[in-house]
Amino acid sequence: MYYDLKETGKRIKSLRKQKNMTQDQLADKLNISVSNLGKIETGYSGASIDLLIEMAMFFDISLDYMFLGRDMQTDKLKKQIRMMLGRRIEIDQQL
Repeated sequence: MYYDLKETGKRIKSLRKQKNMTQDQLADKLNISVSNLGKIETGYSGASIDLLIEMAMFFDISLDYMFLGRDMQTDKLKKQIRMMLGRRIEIDQQL
């Protein structure tokens, strides 16, 4: 099984703590109950895809990281490399 509710919940909890947020604060930001967030963080229940996308956008992470735990730094580096290559192509076209 690839999608593990408990591991996903642990990642969400860790991300929340990295932002120095309480469950109350994050739940308020996501417009969900603290109880619901607690269940998601413990892996007792899953979240809707819409909520997971909202969390990924809020934490600036990929869904790959959210669901599978793939390295966030690698994803960010790939994004930066793509942007740099795009800029280089623009510059080459201008020259």
